[in-house]
Amino acid sequence: MDPHNAEMVQSVILRDQASRINRKINELTAKKPGLSVQGTSKKVIKDTNKSELTPSFYYKTEREWYENLRNCGIKILTGGCMGITRWQKDKNGEKKIIWQQVEGIDSAIRMQFHILDTYLKGHESKPGELEILDSTEKIIRQVNYLLVNWKSNDEQQKKEIELLATKALSQLGNNIRNDDKKNIMARIHPVKSLLDRLNKINPGAMAARTIGALNDLTKRLNQIGVIMPVIAMRTRLLLIERRSCQRSIAAADLKLSKIINDWNKMSESELTKNRDKMIRSLNQVLFLLNNCFFSPFYDKAGRVKYYLNYAKKMIIQSNFFEAAIFVKIARGEMQKK
Repeated sequence: MDPHNAEMVQSVILRDQASRINRKINELTAKKPGLSVQGTSKKVIKDTNKSELTPSFYYKTEREWYENLRNCGIKILTGGCMGITRWQKDKNGEKKIIWQQVEGIDSAIRMQFHILDTYLKGHESKPGELEILDSTEKIIRQVNYLLVNWKSNDEQQKKEIELLATKALSQLGNNIRNDDKKNIMARIHPVKSLLDRLNKINPGAMAARTIGALNDLTKRLNQIGVIMPVIAMRTRLLLIERRSCQRSIAAADLKLSKIINDWNKMSESELTKNRDKMIRSLNQVLFLLNNCFFSPFYDKAGRVKYYLNYAKKMIIQSNFFEAAIFVKIARGEMQKK
């Protein structure tokens, strides 16, 4: 940017901010005359930096879209962030749903794919949880069969019970957080030795333990059957939202390019005559950018809107030269990656 134009832009912005803060100081001191000027100024400057997204910011046509997000556990937060639901245990060990803050839409999408991969594909050399549970279920059923038919088993088959139980425990792994999987581990662990609470070999009690483990395993599979469709739908919504933001940015960029070309062809008198039309055209760009709620699109949209709003003020004041500079700066921000 030309140094003279940069100085002019900074001067306009500082003048506007100072005027806004001074108005708030005057309003606050009028309400509370006892406050010191210094204390009042600090409070006003702090308040002007606050921003909070409320439902009044959503357009009526977006209500269904907003409800879809909420139904899939997505909440719009300020600053381009989002809240995503997850389960967490409280101090009493009870599970409850909390909102986890996520920094931007790309992080949220990666998080959903990671969850789906954990269930389906696994990570590195470890298979997905569904594959592990399916394999573990087969092993436990085989152990149950051997225990039920204990009297007809030979010594090799009896030794096989310990090997299979050990394999089932090994597949489930360590550092387990899910309660049902913890219960499976607790039920199968004594099966290795075949010893009951009285330290006696008790194949009947061990067979009952395998039935309990299979019930717990079924509960976990049912949980995944409920969770996975929600995560899959949430992932799809986030991908659609990301494409929507990309389209809004692209449409705003095209519109801004046309505005600059149209203004360059107008004389001073034509600019004055078309002042309202110029403001409407900028409002159309702002409308597109207002649909970008999540970073990184929110950040770019915020920078562009910042300069376009100053451009509107300059148009109202008939400072068309300064308005054009602000619009060109906004276009430059739009072009940045």
